[in-house]
Amino acid sequence: ESREKGGMKIILNKDNYKFFVEGYLECIKDLNSENVELSSVEDMEYMMKNQSSNITVFVGIEDGEVICTATLIMERKLRYKQPCCHIEDVAVKSDKRKGGYGKQIVQCCIDTAKKYKCYKVKLNCAPHLVSFYANLGISDMQMHMYHNINYG
Repeated sequence: ESREKGGMKIILNKDNYKFFVEGYLECIKDLNSENVELSSVEDMEYMMKNQSSNITVFVGIEDGEVICTATLIMERKLRYKQPCCHIEDVAVKSDKRKGGYGKQIVQCCIDTAKKYKCYKVKLNCAPHLVSFYANLGISDMQMHMYHNINYG
């Protein structure tokens, strides 16, 4: 499945994972955390072929090049019929930032969440990105906590 957004085509990962793995890695390199082992290209290809149906990786392609990505994870909760969606790993290649690509791919995630009747969409972001996401209708809830587990 693919969707046109302006001059960019947004493609779901299900069938063409080999095409975008290297471009995906280029997009997300700024998101990588220290002390976390990175997946190899082979690991990623295996995960893409065998991943759960509740995870969708979107890639934005322009002129045959991967320029942005976002992951949508649908979480089923026991108490609700509708899923909750999490947007993860939103990234735009450094030389393509400020071109509206991040907005387009996040909007694609939100549209997909609506299509699946999710009751809410959540994401975590750095403080300097709060206004970007607020302009897309995502509310700043002022609370984010996590516990980093270091194994090495």
